[in-house]
Amino acid sequence: MRAYLQLVRAPNLITSAADVIAGFALMTWLADSPYGHPRWHRLAALVFISMALYASGVIFNDCLDAEKDRRHRPDRPIPSGAVPLRRAFLIGTLLTFAALGVAMFLSLAAVIYSGALILAIWAYNVPLRRSVVGGAVGLGLCRFLNMQLGMSTGMSLPYFSVRIYPELLLAPALLGAYAAIVTVVSTYEDRPAGRFGAWALVGSAGAMTVVLLSAFFKVVGTIAGKLVLAALVVALAAVFVAPLVRLSFASVRRAVGIAVMLVIVFDAAIVLGVHDAPAWLGLGVLASVLPAFLLARRMSPS
Repeated sequence: MRAYLQLVRAPNLITSAADVIAGFALMTWLADSPYGHPRWHRLAALVFISMALYASGVIFNDCLDAEKDRRHRPDRPIPSGAVPLRRAFLIGTLLTFAALGVAMFLSLAAVIYSGALILAIWAYNVPLRRSVVGGAVGLGLCRFLNMQLGMSTGMSLPYFSVRIYPELLLAPALLGAYAAIVTVVSTYEDRPAGRFGAWALVGSAGAMTVVLLSAFFKVVGTIAGKLVLAALVVALAAVFVAPLVRLSFASVRRAVGIAVMLVIVFDAAIVLGVHDAPAWLGLGVLASVLPAFLLARRMSPS
């Protein structure tokens, strides 16, 4: 069982669910749509779709990287033999079709966003990840679409909602930028960083500050949400500065793992920052960072 949990990056699945909940909160309560009375079964279905597609994406990624991992990361489930390659591919395929099947029972918008997310996942897995910029854009797009998937429950609204509520576009864009920055840093997990890598970390820290400040002033609308976001700024500053003290593969990998888990805090700040969203929902998202970190201590999130 541990091998399969490692295969699907179990800690990261919680971050994927948090993205969808943040999108759902923005569309349901901020936009004051006909879905102002939340349909919780829809949220549960969207969370399942998101987690299934995330899991399938990382499984296919490992299938494509099987030969490379045999040389560089032989302890991973596929190269170690804990999960046969064909079985992994079959699991990824079944998860993809299961996600699409559930989306078909929700709405056309859910099908469209699920399909777009699948295309983005494969775009990253095949051509984009071969370059630093392409990989960053690819994963950023996946996170952007994932939060938009959470909004698909209210996509029967006309597009005017984005003009009236720019947060519906800005929040996913900032999440995508967050993911892109972390992806750039992750390129130094397995290769020497040197002086250029140190400057890349400094630049990434600066870019991340801009992203979080944009969310602070343009997306999050409550004191509670702003306090959570301020705490995230401090935490991420420490995360990005720590590897500079002693630059190594291990320190960069640790920083990337923590930054990925802190996506949950970013999403929690957005949920708490929506005035009419129930506080327990945002606090629940925030509390989910604890099991995510506990899982990450037992298995690598990358």
